[in-house]
Amino acid sequence: GINTGYIRASGFNLVASVERNGKRIIGVVFGSRSSRSRNRLMTKLLDQGFAKINAALVGSQYTAPKKAPVAKVATGKISWGIQVGAYKTTEPAYAIARKAQEKAPDLLIDGYIKVVPLTKGVRTKVYRARILGLSKKQAYRACRVLKRRKINCMELRMKKDLQQVARAQPNRS
Repeated sequence: GINTGYIRASGFNLVASVERNGKRIIGVVFGSRSSRSRNRLMTKLLDQGFAKINAALVGSQYTAPKKAPVAKVATGKISWGIQVGAYKTTEPAYAIARKAQEKAPDLLIDGYIKVVPLTKGVRTKVYRARILGLSKKQAYRACRVLKRRKINCMELRMKKDLQQVARAQPNRS
């Protein structure tokens, strides 16, 4: 490890450096609610990082196929995401998505932020703040946690072509 700490304004923080099999990863976690949740999140992040490094190394040991690969047809697999707001510009959309990840890191660590523009009317555009790449369970649990923390949230069911079906629920907080 490099440094741990607690700051009342931001919570439990950790910067860690780990080496495995000659490869080093540095991880940073800010704003956890407890040292235990901070440590669990850091362990998960580092394990995921090393898994990606190892996958890349294994893949690079093979030679490229002689024939061009055929594109696979979409399977219709459904994934999930959440939407945490819609704004007139991209900056607040990204900010609320990052805030949502900070408020529910254990549930949203596997997701990725995507700000999706939507044109309404002739010239009005809104930017929808989303976190995608989640399981159904992660999406529902994350929205429950975020609503308790006064962040609007709705679950999104994503189809193969990224069409979504939103399940809007009233904010019960």
